[in-house]
Amino acid sequence: MNFIFNRYLPQLEMENKLKWIVLDAWGVIYKIGQLVDNILIPYIKRSKPEINDLKIYQEYYRASKGIIDSQVFWKNLGFKDPEKIENDYISKIDCFNYSFIDFTNKIKNKFRLTLLTNDVEAWAKKLLKKFQIFVRFDLIVISGEIGYRKPEKEMYEILLSKIQEIPSNCVFIDDTMKNIVAASELGFKTIRFINRDSKITFCSEFEVNNFNELLEVINNFS
Repeated sequence: MNFIFNRYLPQLEMENKLKWIVLDAWGVIYKIGQLVDNILIPYIKRSKPEINDLKIYQEYYRASKGIIDSQVFWKNLGFKDPEKIENDYISKIDCFNYSFIDFTNKIKNKFRLTLLTNDVEAWAKKLLKKFQIFVRFDLIVISGEIGYRKPEKEMYEILLSKIQEIPSNCVFIDDTMKNIVAASELGFKTIRFINRDSKITFCSEFEVNNFNELLEVINNFS
């Protein structure tokens, strides 16, 4: 059964048309984007330098769509103790953006918050538990549980069906252009979260560099 964490959604009295904030994980909540290139491949290569990058990409893609689970992922790459290596891998990830906590404290009585992430089911859950942020979200949707990845439109549509909301009442925040474009085409308000000083070619309604800027833009939407 798919894991879509949906805690009790309190009935907030809101006059704002904007009701839902939809956040990406990697590159937003976690400071490092491009998980496979920047974290997963370097981690695997330290102990198994002979493994081809393409093999890692292929196995990760399958795991992040729920075709295989995380244990099979590690086994397919030649690791004999999947649970041990997975726990070690999770323990090495230390790129949580702690300003996210302050951001959620400021928006909790105004908007509802959901996570929409491309990730392996077990890894996403373990990281949410590690950084103690499960309770920060009203809804969590993980690609490895539903069988679709951003920018596939089905992932956004599943989210909308779960929250029973129209896209224009949601703002989608991601660091990846193709995900932003897909959300925009479906009618979401969009904000690109980028960790750089200079802006690039337009791909969303707004671009921000940190959670303080994000809060300011969201308040302007409402």
